This record gives sequence, structure tokens and C-alpha cells, in this order.
Amino acid sequence: MTTLPPPVSALAAWVAQTIADDDARAVAVLSAATNRVQGYARMDWTSDEATDAPADVVDIVVQVAARVWLNPNPNLRSKAIGPFTEGYFDAAGGLYLTDDERAVLDRFLSNASGLGTISTTRDEIGGVYDPAEFPFGWYDRPGMRI
Repeated sequence: MTTLPPPVSALAAWVAQTIADDDARAVAVLSAATNRVQGYARMDWTSDEATDAPADVVDIVVQVAARVWLNPNPNLRSKAIGPFTEGYFDAAGGLYLTDDERAVLDRFLSNASGLGTISTTRDEIGGVYDPAEFPFGWYDRPGMRI
């Protein structure tokens, strides 16, 4: 478990290059990759109240950042068929998640749906219900009569 974005040293180890800890491009790439991953998972592992990000999530951030780091022009793509080569501009760029990365992140998806409980008391009286003291439940308690 670690915080996001991961340190530049994690990116340097992944791409097997020496990168200074204060390299502006590396910091920007890791920050952009963190935003992409958190946006997909609908989680914020960077806030002060957030828990540390799971190791799988940190690995994915580094992988996404490495794709951009190793390909400085990620928007320029080409494909070749036989003797013909076609170049084109890809708007997605290097900041994309592979199907495998999405499958891992799906475990951490945060959503607001599901079952929950809503309190129906205001906790003004408190205490534990004692059937011997109040045989008709909460209705008998002082201050609870309508």
C-alpha cells in the first residue's frame, strides 16, 4: 500500500532508466496516470482522508505512466499492411487502460448504489430498550408519546 501518485523512482524502475526525482515530465506523467486510474475506479486515493492505494492500483498507475514515458508522441499511430503504411492521429493517446488493467480496477470500483440503512431516530433519548420497564416499546418511554 502506498499513496498516489507513486514516486518517480517507481517509474524509473519500471522503464529501467535513470530519472531524477524532480523531473517535471515524470511527475506530470505520473499525475496524469493517477487521474486516469482514479477516474475509472471512481475513487480518490490522493486526498488527505483517503487510505493508501492497493498495490495493484499503484502498479497500474506506473504501467499507464510508462506507456506515455516510453512513447513521447502517443497520439501519432501508424499501421502497415504489406508495403503500405498509414499514419493517423489517435485522440486517446497513451493515457488508456488495457482490458486487463480495467479488470483489476473493477474490483475497486466505488459506486453509490446498494443496500444501506437510514436511522429513524434522533438519538435524543438513547439507551437500551427494556421490555420489563416499557412493555409497549418505545411508545411508553417518557417524552415519546404523541
